[in-house]
Amino acid sequence: MKKILSSSPSLLLYGSDTPHDRNFIVDRPGPRNDWVILCFRTPFLMRTESGLETGEPGDCIIHDPTYREWHTTLPGEKEGFRNDWLHVANKGMKELTQRFNIPLNRRIPTGFGAFLSEHLHVITHEDRHRETFWQERIGLELEKALLRLGRAQETYHAEKTLSATEQIHLAHFRVIRSTLLDRFNETWNVKTLADMAYMSPNRFAVLYSTFFKTSPIEELIQHRLKQSCTMLVYSEATLETIAENCGFTDAAYFSRVFKQRMGCSPGAYRKLSVSPRV
Repeated sequence: MKKILSSSPSLLLYGSDTPHDRNFIVDRPGPRNDWVILCFRTPFLMRTESGLETGEPGDCIIHDPTYREWHTTLPGEKEGFRNDWLHVANKGMKELTQRFNIPLNRRIPTGFGAFLSEHLHVITHEDRHRETFWQERIGLELEKALLRLGRAQETYHAEKTLSATEQIHLAHFRVIRSTLLDRFNETWNVKTLADMAYMSPNRFAVLYSTFFKTSPIEELIQHRLKQSCTMLVYSEATLETIAENCGFTDAAYFSRVFKQRMGCSPGAYRKLSVSPRV
């Protein structure tokens, strides 16, 4: 657990992949002085505007200061729930959630348990090093996270237009997608993923594109590049190490793909970045 200084204009407290005892219950009545952003890595039980609901890994929610925050481990689970969480000061949050059309006190399925992890990585780095404008950088990262939540909400609404057969497959595809993005440094191909869904590669690729508006391999490449950008900016790891950790076959292939997609070499990206390195 980390704590931001009281002079911060936005973020107050945060935690990444925080474990909890199986019998632990979060029960914080309103009104409070903070907004709460949660994203769960495990199944859970929660009170929302719709009543008592069960949630899946990747489900996020934003509680406003007036709402009673209540969640716990789903009955029958052997281990307690784990989640990423942010407590945010009141200033500007109402405007941001309205700007990105984010519903309050309702579950937002994202299909990716580590949805907030990249933002928390940046926040942790900025909080630890506290270079010039570190609080402003944290505020920008928070806004970026809210923008992604707004997009996830729009995707969730679009899924309601799927056929009955497609909706049956969707839950399984979310698990497969989460596995793919969680284990992005491993070797993947469409056939391996299709086997997980008990489908032909062609059928799997069509449904994946229908559900997530991109192909599985394209999403994997984009996710690997996103992770490599984080390592380039916030570590001094060699290109060989970054290539290996991000699932590229070697440094040369990584550099070639990076330049094609990002418009510059990994080395140039690292030098041009305004963010300090560890």
